[in-house]
Amino acid sequence: RIGTGQTARGELRIQRALVAIEVALSLVMLIGSSLLGRSLVRLAEVDPGFAPGGLLFVAPTAPSRIWGDSAATENYVTAALRELRGIPGVASVSGSNTGMFDGSGSSSPIRLVGEPDDAPRRDVQQRVVLPDYFRTMRVPIIAGRGFSSSDNSSSEHVAVISAAEARRDFAGVDPFGKRVTWQLHDWTVIGVAGDVHYSGLATDFQPTIYIPDGQWG
Repeated sequence: RIGTGQTARGELRIQRALVAIEVALSLVMLIGSSLLGRSLVRLAEVDPGFAPGGLLFVAPTAPSRIWGDSAATENYVTAALRELRGIPGVASVSGSNTGMFDGSGSSSPIRLVGEPDDAPRRDVQQRVVLPDYFRTMRVPIIAGRGFSSSDNSSSEHVAVISAAEARRDFAGVDPFGKRVTWQLHDWTVIGVAGDVHYSGLATDFQPTIYIPDGQWG
């Protein structure tokens, strides 16, 4: 049996230990909050590569009855874009096959037309976009041009590459008019777009190829 005085002293030691634990946890939380705050400040200072102000991102879903029907899907998209553009205050509407910061991007190999077959493999991020994509997102075209409605299935296959892709595969060379092989097709580079942090503000810029929706599929 433990005496009353011993019990009191034991409880006091426990209380002090709890206080010490609480203080330690408070310090950890305070330090963690401070580090998180600094990280958020740093991320807020990162240029995403596009102008987010005034942009609204939506993920429309086509009715299941038209799945697999390319003509019906195209008509659905055309009608949806027309309705969106008719909303008062809407300045521009476009679209892409992947979202922003949602991990939906993918990559695949790219080659320069004419390079040796044993050249090292290089991958690019890929985005299939509608006309006016760069204007809507306010991604700068730093050389050449973006896409228009004339870039369709009956015209030459064209592509816009990101500045990161231009630096990697066309170092010291003007990429305008050069041809690349991607997804079993040859594409002529018509423009270079500014880099965009598609995967997140904490990630590096990735070499990216943009393809007009009218020439995809």
